[in-house]
Amino acid sequence: MKNVFLILAALTLGGAGGCLQFDAPCEDPEPGKARCDVGYECVKEDTPVGEREVCKKRGSLDIGEKCQGSELCRGSAQGASVCADKPSRCRTGTEAECDFRCRPTCSSHEQCGTDQICWADATGNFCQEGDCGVDNQDACPSGQECLWFKGGPTGGLCFAPCDLLLQSDCNTNPNAGRCCAPQESCIHFATNPAAAACLGAGTGNLADLCDTEEGNSLPSCKEGLFCSDLLGGDTGRCYQYCRRLGGGGPACDRAGAPCLSFLGGENLEWGYCGE
Repeated sequence: MKNVFLILAALTLGGAGGCLQFDAPCEDPEPGKARCDVGYECVKEDTPVGEREVCKKRGSLDIGEKCQGSELCRGSAQGASVCADKPSRCRTGTEAECDFRCRPTCSSHEQCGTDQICWADATGNFCQEGDCGVDNQDACPSGQECLWFKGGPTGGLCFAPCDLLLQSDCNTNPNAGRCCAPQESCIHFATNPAAAACLGAGTGNLADLCDTEEGNSLPSCKEGLFCSDLLGGDTGRCYQYCRRLGGGGPACDRAGAPCLSFLGGENLEWGYCGE
């Protein structure tokens, strides 16, 4: 019997702090005292009998497990995972519906599962189910539309649409069209030229390198411009919107610059200023 107790002790005991390797309860919080051994973090987890706080080894949580920090996710040190939840549901990190879990990182929607898209967040880009989909467009709140990147019910996101050609009138007449807030710009989705949403205004000037939908460390474009890597080259650049059909502004800043149509947007009233 003594040998049995020795084996159990060897399997379960952590270091000098007294925290057990296998999900031991965290030590009571005391000033200047760690709640877990070095290399472990105190996290909350759900159990059949309720929530509890346990010590978890850094880098031990698998994709899909609840987390309270990316350092706990397996592969986070290599940049392969983050602890995150989609921004549309967890804007500040304090909402009751936040569901922080270890999620794989990504740079495009294609790198995610068939029912997931690549979300951009302060913690990095990660794969998670979307808000809506091609066969679940009613999931969006009233006044918003669904832009889907993949098939199924969760392959898209909800966005507040705006009118690209009326944004210049919004400063003097907020009711001129589907206007964006002063700190936002009306920007179209590169994957769908007919859809445009209010997104944060950036600092990129005309022809500057910029951040596309896929996400990188470059800035987004100023109001009246949009970022696209679909018009040539491997890196996004800021282009200017212009009115193609019906006359009137906005016009291209450069004299003689043609107003061209997007691929798939030949029937759209707006396009982009060419060289």
